[in-house]
Amino acid sequence: MKKYLIIGIIAVLCLIIYRYGFLIVFWLTTPKEGTLSSSEKVLLEKIKIENHAKEVLREPKYNVDQPKDTTVYKIIVNKVPCTSDTLFYRSNAFSIKRRLDSIRLHQNYYKYQIFYECMDGKEYVYSFMKK
Repeated sequence: MKKYLIIGIIAVLCLIIYRYGFLIVFWLTTPKEGTLSSSEKVLLEKIKIENHAKEVLREPKYNVDQPKDTTVYKIIVNKVPCTSDTLFYRSNAFSIKRRLDSIRLHQNYYKYQIFYECMDGKEYVYSFMKK
């Protein structure tokens, strides 16, 4: 009887590992989220206040400190109360670009993209080459 109990427990464990093993591998291989530097935190908070945004995000989410390949640094300004004045958003995006140049991000970031996602569904994207 004891033998069947041990075999049953082993069979259940094998079934669980077979069924959910990919989750364990995924959890072990997912990189940690990059931490924001203090200058990035200040910048994102200023952007949020100036644009009356609900949320400001940055991408890439992973490997921010040491990107392995050249990539684009993105600022996403969510839920902005938009107007028809796109010149305002263009000049605001350019001021964000100047601030990003001043905080000296990693050299593998070659381009900045600033996304404005409005409450009414419109999206504005502005791209700038890094200095």
